Amino acid sequence: HLVWVPYCSGDVYSGQRLGASEETYGLHFNGHHIIKAVIQDLKARHGLQAASQVLLSGESAGGLGVWLNLDAVADALPDADVFGVPQSGFFTASAPY
Repeated sequence: HLVWVPYCSGDVYSGQRLGASEETYGLHFNGHHIIKAVIQDLKARHGLQAASQVLLSGESAGGLGVWLNLDAVADALPDADVFGVPQSGFFTASAPY
């Protein structure tokens, strides 16, 4: 089975804010909660809890989301072997040129 989740969080699926604030300039950053909700929905509606192997992949911002959420996905699916294959999702801090 294949599930495609379009990039929609604006925070590389890493945010854990439950609401906008002045600190976030009125923006919502809750991408980690999106991943958790997708996993919960797939378990409830499509039997994901019965999976023996799960591959999480993404590119660019979605690739970084793989790095940041792989452990949480594995924790949510304790009976599955969970693998991550980020595609170009590692960004290093560097000075702009």
